[in-house]
Amino acid sequence: MRQHTHSNQTQPQLQKEEETIDLKAIIFRFINAWPLFALAIILAITIAFIVNRYTQRQYDVTSVVMVGSEDKTGGMGAVMSAIGYYNPRLTFENEVVILESYGLTERVVKSMSLEVSYFSEGRLKSSELYSNSPIKVVYDTTHTQLVNGEFLISEINGNSFKIEFPKNAAFYNYSLANFVANERTKRVLDIPSVSANFEDWIEGDNYRFKIVRTKAEDEQIKENRIRFQFYDYRTLVEYYNSVLKISPTAEGSAAIDMKMTGPTPEKFRDYMNALHYEYINLGLENKNEIAENTLKFISHELNQIEDSLRRVEGILQTFRTDNKIINLSDEGKEVYNRLYELENDYSRQLTTDKYYRYLYTYLEKDRGFEAIVAPSSMGVNDPLVIKLISNLSELYVQRNALAIGIKENNPRVQALDSQINSERAVLKENLKNIIESSDILINDYKTRIDKLEREIATFPSTERELINIKRKFEL
Repeated sequence: MRQHTHSNQTQPQLQKEEETIDLKAIIFRFINAWPLFALAIILAITIAFIVNRYTQRQYDVTSVVMVGSEDKTGGMGAVMSAIGYYNPRLTFENEVVILESYGLTERVVKSMSLEVSYFSEGRLKSSELYSNSPIKVVYDTTHTQLVNGEFLISEINGNSFKIEFPKNAAFYNYSLANFVANERTKRVLDIPSVSANFEDWIEGDNYRFKIVRTKAEDEQIKENRIRFQFYDYRTLVEYYNSVLKISPTAEGSAAIDMKMTGPTPEKFRDYMNALHYEYINLGLENKNEIAENTLKFISHELNQIEDSLRRVEGILQTFRTDNKIINLSDEGKEVYNRLYELENDYSRQLTTDKYYRYLYTYLEKDRGFEAIVAPSSMGVNDPLVIKLISNLSELYVQRNALAIGIKENNPRVQALDSQINSERAVLKENLKNIIESSDILINDYKTRIDKLEREIATFPSTERELINIKRKFEL
């Protein structure tokens, strides 16, 4: 028993000795290998310096745009939601479609003159020169230019320099905004480098431009080689639309967050500002177009009424002079006043009825609503019709803003088209019911007017004729 106990006591001691770590031996090993550790640290610092020094820094530029919003929780919004034709999410989607549309982006690109980009060629990296470029390229917009290929300026000596043409490029005309012969593929060029002077035109069959200094003396242009490149509008639009990221600020918010990330924060900042400006201008132009069309329609109607008024006024004056009659009898006045009120209401109803039928025909022909005459200018005060036309006009403006930049099978375009078709169907059904009710009302007015005309027929001929002339004059 004792021997067995002794065996159990020595076992843990053996395990303890085996598990003991020789720290001293490990320390000596590290000390002997110190050159490797020092070399690793130096190498890591060198790599970090190179990466930090020669890697392009990326900057975030953010902006917020406020979009028009309406309370969709009650009134017409509740009606549209109840019948399933209103989707709040599309408010954001529709604004994104406009902000990323080809037409709007092209407007921004042209307003900022982004057709040419400049780069400073360093030892290990090239940096874009945006606002601090020592040169500027002035090109003939009516002449074919070499796009999507890099030019190199070097050997700058006083007013002269050497320019190397791109090895391949595409031929593009900026005034037509199109490639020559509709070719977007690059063509191999066999144009040698040439010597030129600042301010002199450099021209050939497929290029015409000149290079001017933006600064009288600049060490940058003497020490570094400068590269520049022409870009066609479609390439620029596709690039900026890919860089621009759009997201809702918050659910239910009337604001949209816009973000751009890249190595030139100044350019993206200016692009954001120009995008805001053109976005606002686009909305104003669309609203102004509607207002101008409405004013033209009203002016046309006023001119016709003015001409008719002059003719009837002359007839009335002549009649009174020839028949020595100034006013109607008391009975004639009473009948005339009733008849005038009826015909005034009848005339207004005819006008609104014509407008309703005009809208219905407009829908049948599948025409847009961007610049349609406003219902209020025709005396139409039906709130649902006014709301539907306003919504359709706005949707068509957004749809047309896409231009040719987004394909028809794009999900946002399909969602927009779906909303347009739904609201057109609602408006068409509503107009059908309104026209039926209008016909009943017009027939009632006719019956009441006929009754008064039979009463007028019993008056003396002179007074009867005066009543008819005054009716036309007042109307």
